[in-house]
Amino acid sequence: MNPKRKVLLVEDNAINRALLKNILEDKYQLLEAENGAEALDVLAREGKEISAILLDLVMPVMDGYAFLERFRAEGKFNDIPVIVTTQKDSEANEVRALAAGAFDFLTKPYNPDVIRRRVGNFIAFRETYMKMRNVEQDALTGMYAKESFYENAKARIEADPARSWDVICTDIEKFSLANGLFGKKTGDAMLCRFADILRKRVEDAVMFAHLDADSFAMLVPHRSSYPDELFANITREFNDTDIALRLIVRFGICAAEDPPQPVSAMCDRAMLAARSLYGLYGVNSASYDKVMHDKILAEQSILNRVEGALARKEFEIYLQPKYNLATGLVAGAEALVRWNDPARGLILPGEFIPVLESNGFVTALDTYVLDSVCDLQRKCIDLGLTPVPVSVNISIVDVYTSDLAETALKIAEKHGISPELVHLDLTRRNYAEDQGQVVDVATRLRNMGFKIEMDDLGVGYSLNTLSRMPVDYAKLDMGTLGDDARSGRDTVSFVLNLARLMDLSVIAEKVGTREQAERLRSLNCSYAQGYYYAKPMTVADFEALLRVCETAPETDGPLVQTPVREPEQKPENTNRILVSIGKTDESGEMAGNIFHDKYQVAKFSDGGEALKFAEARRRDVEVVCRFVKHVLQNQ
Repeated sequence: MNPKRKVLLVEDNAINRALLKNILEDKYQLLEAENGAEALDVLAREGKEISAILLDLVMPVMDGYAFLERFRAEGKFNDIPVIVTTQKDSEANEVRALAAGAFDFLTKPYNPDVIRRRVGNFIAFRETYMKMRNVEQDALTGMYAKESFYENAKARIEADPARSWDVICTDIEKFSLANGLFGKKTGDAMLCRFADILRKRVEDAVMFAHLDADSFAMLVPHRSSYPDELFANITREFNDTDIALRLIVRFGICAAEDPPQPVSAMCDRAMLAARSLYGLYGVNSASYDKVMHDKILAEQSILNRVEGALARKEFEIYLQPKYNLATGLVAGAEALVRWNDPARGLILPGEFIPVLESNGFVTALDTYVLDSVCDLQRKCIDLGLTPVPVSVNISIVDVYTSDLAETALKIAEKHGISPELVHLDLTRRNYAEDQGQVVDVATRLRNMGFKIEMDDLGVGYSLNTLSRMPVDYAKLDMGTLGDDARSGRDTVSFVLNLARLMDLSVIAEKVGTREQAERLRSLNCSYAQGYYYAKPMTVADFEALLRVCETAPETDGPLVQTPVREPEQKPENTNRILVSIGKTDESGEMAGNIFHDKYQVAKFSDGGEALKFAEARRRDVEVVCRFVKHVLQNQ
């Protein structure tokens, strides 16, 4: 049952009060005051709960007119309807009371039905008005609500076309933490305080709005630039509380165009500018400009086309080999994806992956890549080639929005391959977001037979974090070690020792020079990958490389496929290869005995396989010779 609404009776005559009580008390909870002064006291205590006031005009201490004057001047409860009670022949008093702010009047002697109807009608009218006002005004902060801000800001811009305007929107990063840690009541109090700070600090704003949650907007006269300290001071004051939570406030600015765009669009653009600052610290504001506009259009174009591109198989898998540093042979590969757009040509992943991650579509792409890799492994097996493990990069989105482990296993089973042939690369960002969730998913994947790789070993991890991670291979980014050879060697040595303590194999990435390769080999690093060894290649080229490896001998030098030219002098007998073609093992051994001081000798009995090897090792092969036994004996 709904509680009775409260009605305040202001009447000095006890008999009249009793009559009114008799008429209304069955439907309303009645409060009483004998004069205007007492009525103001009651309002101060219970004004928020009072739905209507019945006011006599002639009273001692403070009459009805004086009460109305004070009541309207204070303005706090002007929405409460005041119904004046008068004598039947006091028309002048009625006019004066209506002019002072009374809503209506009742004449004495009282008609019970008329009193009940009028009081009920005015309360219903007031409640309808309050609902409408709440749509226009945010109940929490007293600022404009979103739709009302759109309409009123539009009217203000149109009313002063000679002036240029900006909309500034704010976004408080991770404000939901406040509600989660301290409760909604504290969170609401923080929002009210933030609203007050905006009103105080942004002095030239002509209107403010609480758009939703922790988002606010302001309409301000245009400035060519805003002092950063304005926004920094707002954030600083907002965090200057006893609450043990420091929040970052981002400010986005959008200037009105000519002709002006809808205010809702200005708010959307300002909010995009604010959110573009996520992850940037020490930067408080950003403006929506042509660069940002063009970027958004490009991102939207990608989103519009990507689903069809997947269906048309426009995404192509490239593979960058990983080499075993002990043997120089291919030991695996990393799957990379390229978009062969018919209109634009080859699009690299740095352009489309972040866009797909932002809307969750990256999961469909990652599934496509995983399926393509498993298909490649099945094909290699069917061709009689020895497959090597291929790693697939996994987005943080997959960890949260898909049944990653179950999906990966179903794809492997569909192609009839062992999960061990697929390595799943979980980036440092995956572990940084939510270690518990990622560790759980990675553990399930390992239990199914998949191998887990982790990038950037030694960067951004505590030992405690490392010890919790279910990982088989760790990656070391050689590109982050700088040019100082000694400090770089020390760093690599430390990271490799750390990996050994954790029983991890290390894959060195971005190996670009012979010196780096030799350093890694001397420190017993397991695997290497980078442009020194091979650039990313098509599936067909990778299959050809695997065929070469089937017959290639082990060597201390790398099996180079697409070398980067270096202006260096090669030492004697370091990766200088002589290819020996002979029908017998004895021919190859004799060639090795003769030329071992000048070359590494690669021995083949088949000329076609030897030429394939020479093509793959063209950077290091200097001589290709066909020997027969008597020639060797006469050397």
